Amino acid sequence: MKKLILIAFACSLIWSASARNNDGETRSAKVTVDVSPSDKINIQAKYTELVVQTWDKPQVEVEAIVRYDGKMTDKIQAFLDDFEQNVKDHIEKGATELLIDSDLDIPNKIQIGGKHVGIQVSYGDDELKVSYKIKAPGANDYIINNSYEDVRLIGSFKNIEFKQYSGELEADNIEKGTFNLKYGTASIQQIGNAEFEIYEQEIDARIVGTLVLNAKYSNLEINESGTIEATSYESDYQIGSINEISGNFKYGEIEITERLGEGELEFYEMDMEIKEVQSLILTNSKYSKFEIDRAGSLTFNQSYEDETDIGTLGRFKSMNSKYGNHTIESLETSFQLNAYEDEVEIEALSAGATEIFIDGKYIDSLIGVRNASFILKTNVKYGKVEYDESSVDVRRYIKDGDQLEVEVHSKNKSGSSVNITVKGYEVDVRLN
Repeated sequence: MKKLILIAFACSLIWSASARNNDGETRSAKVTVDVSPSDKINIQAKYTELVVQTWDKPQVEVEAIVRYDGKMTDKIQAFLDDFEQNVKDHIEKGATELLIDSDLDIPNKIQIGGKHVGIQVSYGDDELKVSYKIKAPGANDYIINNSYEDVRLIGSFKNIEFKQYSGELEADNIEKGTFNLKYGTASIQQIGNAEFEIYEQEIDARIVGTLVLNAKYSNLEINESGTIEATSYESDYQIGSINEISGNFKYGEIEITERLGEGELEFYEMDMEIKEVQSLILTNSKYSKFEIDRAGSLTFNQSYEDETDIGTLGRFKSMNSKYGNHTIESLETSFQLNAYEDEVEIEALSAGATEIFIDGKYIDSLIGVRNASFILKTNVKYGKVEYDESSVDVRRYIKDGDQLEVEVHSKNKSGSSVNITVKGYEVDVRLN
């Protein structure tokens, strides 16, 4: 049936003579099949080095090569003699799909016991190697499954469903792709819309449009991305610039070396380092560390044992925090914190700073007011308030048992004043 189908589609098959020399013995076959734009190209590759290159012809050309460099056996000789016909028999053109199957049932090097129960040892690449080079139109849809070997995708592809187990992938341009990758590496120049499910995988991508990701025990390096939506476990990321990132991340690191537009994340034991971010929201964060050079706004909906170290910060808001530690070199606009056993250090206030609000229990805070104009109001129980008395006008100071109410105004009146409000139980504030 396969022969009749191939003849109906005007396939050509070219055999090469076998050759035996110092480089071993090689056999090759070339098959050409006409396809329509609606045909799906299905490539099933196993133990096969695969190259797929796009061209403008409405045809698929398959060139298969086998090389053997080892001691000749009857099984190997039979495999080599049947190689050309075997390649042809594993290419089938149906009504809507072209199937190319490179699993040619390569004989094992050693087999002890039965076929299903026993020990089987395969040949290594240095002894027996099969490679397929396929030229095909890039506008067709592709299904590519590959195991234990490398794949190279050359040119521009419209849509690919790709699955690989233990191999290297190199790709040029893909408009849309779905990937399932395990125990390998992938290098992609550019991809528009992508879905990745990866496990113990290394990813290196230059440009990514939209990425939906499920990652475990993996490393990703992306130069530029539009959006990333991820579920991540014990995976690390290095990203140049990205417009938007969201998802759930556990046990890993994220480094953004240039700029992040917006982020909405759930973290557990994560380290995040960002050069610049416009807006970052942590919906739920635990045991995580944040190092940010410059942030427009940083918001924690829930935070537990988080550490933040920020250079320049616009707005900070964390209204449900426990055991946190926050260090800010320069506050540009506002800081709001409701916390339990947090530590806060704001080294300096910029000219545009407007508000600092701290409320909770067992909080230590240090605010570097320097030459800023400010108004401090406190209402604390078992708390402490420290400031330079020579630089302020005391408007209100009431100590009633354990309760302390203080209102002081800085003598420096340059610019608008920063309103500093401190409330709570065992909350200490020191103005430096």
